[in-house]
Parts: sequence; structure tokens; C-alpha cells
Amino acid sequence: MREDVSAIAGVQRHLPVFQALLVTLGMVITTDILKTAPTVALNVGSDHFYWVWILGGLLSMAGALCFAEMATAFPHPGGDYHFLRLA
Repeated sequence: MREDVSAIAGVQRHLPVFQALLVTLGMVITTDILKTAPTVALNVGSDHFYWVWILGGLLSMAGALCFAEMATAFPHPGGDYHFLRLA
């Protein structure tokens, strides 16, 4: 039993960038898009639904790129709190 544990401990965990991106996109799609789409459609109406959805996606991408740039410029394990404190 002890030998099996030492064999597992020597294995490094590694997730390539593409697979990590797919996991992240899957979490966003299942938690955000599927929950909020009916609410947005009811409040906006069917005529402007897709335009509002595209605009929201572009704003979200801009925010994500800002956080990525801050993470590159100021690497710190504090995450959002650290970046907002610096801002």
C-alpha cells in the first residue's frame, strides 16, 4: 500500500492551456449563460436580445482582458482583491 502512494506522489499534475480554457468556458456557459438567458430575453424583448447578448459578451471580454493584463503586470496570488486595491 505504501509503495502505491509514493508512486502517485511522484506524478506531476499538469493541465495544458487549451484544456484549461475549455474547462473554464464550460463552467461559464453552464452557470451563467443557461441561467441568465431567459431573464435577459424577458426583460429586453426578442427584437434586441441578440444585440444585448453580444454587447454583454464584448464587455465581459474587455473586463477579462483587463484582469489578464493586470495579472501579467502585477503577479500576486491575491487575485481580484489585490488588483482592485492597486487600482
